[in-house]
Amino acid sequence: MVLLGAGGLGLGLQFSALVGHLTNAVAPRYAPDISGVSTTVMQIGGAVGAAGFGTLYLALAGSDATTAFAIVAAGLAAVSLLAFAAARVATRRPAGVRLQAWPSNTSTA
Repeated sequence: MVLLGAGGLGLGLQFSALVGHLTNAVAPRYAPDISGVSTTVMQIGGAVGAAGFGTLYLALAGSDATTAFAIVAAGLAAVSLLAFAAARVATRRPAGVRLQAWPSNTSTA
């Protein structure tokens, strides 16, 4: 229960930070679109991942459930490490380059 609670807390913290980062990284007029797209992609990815790994487990569990679980757990770990590596590469900036916020659309007209 404690591990599930910690995982849920981490997911909640990560989700709000991700949506905040994404909406600040695009022009203000695209912020609602990127928020919706990122949420949709996460939902689809979760469903496809659960279906894929669940199918793999059920296909392997016929002979030995313990071995099937170990294989699926190793696969999940490998996919997690691959996702981490892809995120690191995607967010790497060249030395000396700073992120700049979009100019504010507030005007005093």
